[in-house]
Amino acid sequence: MLKILAVLMFLGILYLWFKEEMYVWLCENEEASAACTIVGMMNEEHGYYDSADSYYEKACKQDYALGCFKRGLLARERKQKDIAREYLQRACKLGHKDACGLL
Repeated sequence: MLKILAVLMFLGILYLWFKEEMYVWLCENEEASAACTIVGMMNEEHGYYDSADSYYEKACKQDYALGCFKRGLLARERKQKDIAREYLQRACKLGHKDACGLL
């Protein structure tokens, strides 16, 4: 029983340690739009706005509404009005209601 708990703890620690790399890999290799958005959010949280932009854009190109919405919000915060409008409109067309409310 202790052996199983030790293995589970080890796997949990590995997951926490490598989760960002896992999301990057999924985004880059599997074109997982949700993973791209998560990586964008992690980058934005750490102040890496250019990197966040590129991950959100990649998700949006795959028609992932949340990626478009996050790209639009970040552009809005950075006073990039035309870019913000473009991505918020796309998010709205993809069904993101909060994006529609910001237009």
